[in-house]
Amino acid sequence: MRLLPTTVLNPNTPDGERYVRSLLAAAPASPGAFVAHSVNLPEHAYKRYGEADFVLVDRRGLLVIEVKGGIVRHSGGVWSFENGRGQARRRSEGPHRQAESGMQALLRTLARAGAPPIGIFGWVVVTPFTFWAAPHPEIPVPLLLDRSACTSPFSFTEALDGAFQWWRDRAVASGRATHPLDSAALERHLLPEFQYAPAPARCAEAIEEDVVRLTERQAEILEGLSGNARLLVEGGAGTGKTLLAAASARQAAASGSSVGLIVAAPVLAAHLAAAMPRVTVADPATMRYLPARSLDVLVVDEGQELANPEGLHQAGRLLREGLDAGCWRWFMDPANQALHSTIEQGSLARLRAMSACYRLTRNVRSTRNIVNLVRGTVGADVGISDIDPRGVLPHIEHVLGPAAAALEAAVRRAREWIDTGVAPGDIAILAAEQDVTSLLELARRNLGDDVALLAAPAALDAARTRAVVSDPSTFRGMERAWVAVACTPGFAEQPRSERFLYVAMTRPRAGLAVFLADGADAWFRGLQAEQESRAQETTQ
Repeated sequence: MRLLPTTVLNPNTPDGERYVRSLLAAAPASPGAFVAHSVNLPEHAYKRYGEADFVLVDRRGLLVIEVKGGIVRHSGGVWSFENGRGQARRRSEGPHRQAESGMQALLRTLARAGAPPIGIFGWVVVTPFTFWAAPHPEIPVPLLLDRSACTSPFSFTEALDGAFQWWRDRAVASGRATHPLDSAALERHLLPEFQYAPAPARCAEAIEEDVVRLTERQAEILEGLSGNARLLVEGGAGTGKTLLAAASARQAAASGSSVGLIVAAPVLAAHLAAAMPRVTVADPATMRYLPARSLDVLVVDEGQELANPEGLHQAGRLLREGLDAGCWRWFMDPANQALHSTIEQGSLARLRAMSACYRLTRNVRSTRNIVNLVRGTVGADVGISDIDPRGVLPHIEHVLGPAAAALEAAVRRAREWIDTGVAPGDIAILAAEQDVTSLLELARRNLGDDVALLAAPAALDAARTRAVVSDPSTFRGMERAWVAVACTPGFAEQPRSERFLYVAMTRPRAGLAVFLADGADAWFRGLQAEQESRAQETTQ
């Protein structure tokens, strides 16, 4: 049976889901049938992020598959889910309730998207590692597939057929139409709802997993990786480039290829190197020391740093078949996030001419208010955001005083966030590299053990649960929910200052506060005035 996406891209996918996925992949299927793995459910009635483990679609209808791996028990009205390490989670809600609510959420999502009507729909619970000695009183027998149903793809298919028949009988009894389903039309509506976790930035900081809702174009890129030898993916900060770069490197390595991943941020590169041992990870400075003609596939993140003759030369040197004929995926921000080099237009034209080109237009990180502020300050196209700010507005403040005043204000804002319940590990405080030492001293006096300096890969462990003090270049490729930025005269006077500001302002997911010292305020307001003038010229 056809699976979407074609590869398990989330390294934390539970063993139970992996096993069920293998059964589905080997199962016989009717024409047009497919299974979507991990489907986002934004219409879930009581969860901020709901998810369906699998959605099976064929001409008969739609079936939501809820998988519970490990050992599952039910006693005294309490469900227990025990993993392979003997750790158990207990809940009053059974997996059939989760499956039912997931199915209803999915139907609401599809209805709002204008999907074709579905005559037969339902859910099934799968416990691939647990036998049920007797029928469960709350779950109809055909809708609970235990270990005995999961011994082979054929036994699993037979059990799924029984579940479909149970729901068909129920539909007929209720008088609902049972017309054949247009699976191709439904696939188009399900495709944008794939989700992949963890986001690389959250992963790099070793904090809780994030849910990243992929747009239709991102899902298209993931599905098209194997069909295009060379891909150029362009998009602004927050559009999911690093997520896709890491996923594509992992997918290529899983196929047995020799894979290299070039990551512009050394801190993030070091973490990804540890997280993906089958991938050769380097930054632009160290890639020149990798052996020539050693890679089958090259993946480049923040490719604008290498969009110049020397960068293309180094990339081509690493590929066994060179840049023109080799296999590569190049992810870049053509706007203004190149901090340490300049995009050479001839090199960019060469990349575009050699590849299938994609443009990411949806921001999957920041709220729409932050996106609008970034666009209005530095003019960068960081995509369209549908993320509801939930009343949280970006804060821009001119603090009267020298550089120290802006640093102190940024630390005070971090303290306020913590005092209102924000976890320190969800906060970053950013300043120009020359101001980081002073900023750290202030932060340690005010936040104590709740703060850590992120200046090198070795600091990642310490930063897991602490507020991070860093500079935009080091923190590049990472994110936090809440970010305070201290703009001093030194920040405004550094080369490519507006690009460093762009990076800093695009790190938060929820809340952004920018504090402008004397001297930096005029620079910041000048950037905004320039963008306003350009906007007026465009409308005339």
